[in-house]
Amino acid sequence: MKIFYKLFFSFFTIALLIIVVLFFSQQSFERVFLENMLQMKKDFNKDFSLLEKQDTEKLSAALNVFVQDENFQNIYLEKDRDVLYQALQPLFQELKKSYGITHFYFILPDGKCFLRVHDKDIYGDDITRFTFWKARDTKQLVSGLELGKTAFALRVVTPYYRNNELIGYVELGEEIDHFLEMLKGSSDNEFFLLIKKQYLDKKKYDLVKKRAMARNNWDDFNDYVIVGSTKDSSDFRELFSKTTVVEGEENYSDSYSVIKDGDDEYVVDSFGFVDAGDRKAGMIISMIEISDFIGHAQENMQRLIIIGIFIFIIAMFFCFYVSFSISGPIEKLRDAVFVIGSGDFSKKVNIRSNDEVGQLSHAINKMSEQLQGSYRDLEAKVAKKTEELSQTLFRSQKDNKALEETKMAILNILDDLEESKKRLEDERNKLTALKNDLERSNKELEQFAYVASHDLQEPIRMVASYTQLLERQYNELLDDKGRKYIFFATDGAKRMQQLIDDLLAFSRVGTKGKEFAAVDSAKVCKEVINNLDIAIKESDSDIVFDNLPVVYGDDVQLLQLFQNLIGNAIKYRGDRKPKIRIGVQDKGKEWLFSISDNGIGIDEKYKERIFVIFQRLHTKKEYKGTGIGLAICKKIVERHGGRIWIESKPEQGTTFYFTLSKERKRKLGEMLVEDGFISAEDLKAELKKQGDEV
Repeated sequence: MKIFYKLFFSFFTIALLIIVVLFFSQQSFERVFLENMLQMKKDFNKDFSLLEKQDTEKLSAALNVFVQDENFQNIYLEKDRDVLYQALQPLFQELKKSYGITHFYFILPDGKCFLRVHDKDIYGDDITRFTFWKARDTKQLVSGLELGKTAFALRVVTPYYRNNELIGYVELGEEIDHFLEMLKGSSDNEFFLLIKKQYLDKKKYDLVKKRAMARNNWDDFNDYVIVGSTKDSSDFRELFSKTTVVEGEENYSDSYSVIKDGDDEYVVDSFGFVDAGDRKAGMIISMIEISDFIGHAQENMQRLIIIGIFIFIIAMFFCFYVSFSISGPIEKLRDAVFVIGSGDFSKKVNIRSNDEVGQLSHAINKMSEQLQGSYRDLEAKVAKKTEELSQTLFRSQKDNKALEETKMAILNILDDLEESKKRLEDERNKLTALKNDLERSNKELEQFAYVASHDLQEPIRMVASYTQLLERQYNELLDDKGRKYIFFATDGAKRMQQLIDDLLAFSRVGTKGKEFAAVDSAKVCKEVINNLDIAIKESDSDIVFDNLPVVYGDDVQLLQLFQNLIGNAIKYRGDRKPKIRIGVQDKGKEWLFSISDNGIGIDEKYKERIFVIFQRLHTKKEYKGTGIGLAICKKIVERHGGRIWIESKPEQGTTFYFTLSKERKRKLGEMLVEDGFISAEDLKAELKKQGDEV
């Protein structure tokens, strides 16, 4: 697959992932909205139960105090209804004012009403309410919601004793309409109290409405009638007709309806309650206006869509830009290397860039010029030698002695030519090796060049930044799956940035290294131990090393080599305390270094694979990394003219071996003088003409 298609596929995948995250954000919003509605329903039900409990406690406390008063007991036992009514009026008005009490009964032991303090003209009828029956049967205080002619009331009934003798029953009650006002005060919503028609007497209901000169709403719904509300129910009669929440058994389930009234939208929800007879006799409907909430949610979704489109366009733009800016120059380099390899040293690579690709093209052009100059010099030398040979042969014809001398001269010249031929062959071998290095570098460049530019990091940072911005600003609107997708996008961008840095480090080993100089390897190891101080202390590692020598090489790359190998020994330590030893042996022309540990070890079949770029033996969850570290180590060792290998057994530890040459690498000028191509004086003179350092 070409680099262009690889880059295009990567950016397209990231952009598509962002679109998926936006889609699931909308789904998450709908789920959160439903959960909020269900939770609000539970809260309303809980608040209603709490109000019922609080008022029951108040009525019970008032009733318990009243039945202990002997004065009222004496008046009651006289059975004079008018005297009892007059005596109780001040108390009833006080209870009505303080506790909202609307009903006050005195009931005889046989269940007939002796006095209604709130309506003294009605008496003598049988009390048939559930709360009274329970108090009569249990001889204890009983409370509960009871259905009257047109409304629900909270009633508390207790036996009435005088000297442990039952003399009757006393009942206090209050209508629960004010519960709705208290619920509205805590939530700013509208509430409606409904009763099932099957528990009401239509004739009595019509008569009460007629006496009160109020609108008869009996026929508004099939099964229910509204008996209380925080707002005129006629304003919402048509809206209720648009939902089934007030019909059937839906009001006892976790459901809700959304209705519209012009530009306003409402969520209609309900919860039922039972009366003292355990009957599902009524329910409370709540209406929550959500117009503003829906508007804000739509605006947020529009912003998310715009951001997603913007990110997608930016990602596609950078995809095409980066792809063309990398794949084009690489194809030019490939064509130029093929032409130069065929013998045409006049070929030039026209790439104007300050990055590694531009530097490589400049190096190829310079190499081509040097090869062309060397070839011309060689042709001139051969022509000169040929001319000298011709003159010598011409003079040798004058006499035999001169001929013999010429013969000897020719033999000498032939020897020189043979030596020159060998040198030429050596130069040709060097050129062949250089060509092979260029071909190998070109293969590596084709594999990794798409990440070898700093331009690639900017769109990755932008993708990561916008993804993190989504997470911070819309985190509350996302569910766990949405947050998970955002985490995958952010984590992928971060790992791609780390991969780019590692690839750049790998590609610069052979091109950005320092000139070789004397390096104290013991000092390098001490600096590595200092750099890894935190990891060493956390793992409680023991590190020892022999009397290490002074070597010749790049001090920065040698530091990286030792730090990668020692760091790996600490990372892959297993369950045992890490013990690491750094040794060295003198092998004549080279030093043999070894780094041994007692870690998890490596299977013998992977001893070559671990030095290949991107090859990992463990998952990212087990051990972090990009799979480039050992490839960099191998490249550093090879640049220093050495080899690297391992000896290891699983669960017993690993030993990394590498060699460093003792021979100092010579510069080009030194090679020319020492190999006899030019004298030291001529080289100095030539360098002075060109203004170069001697």
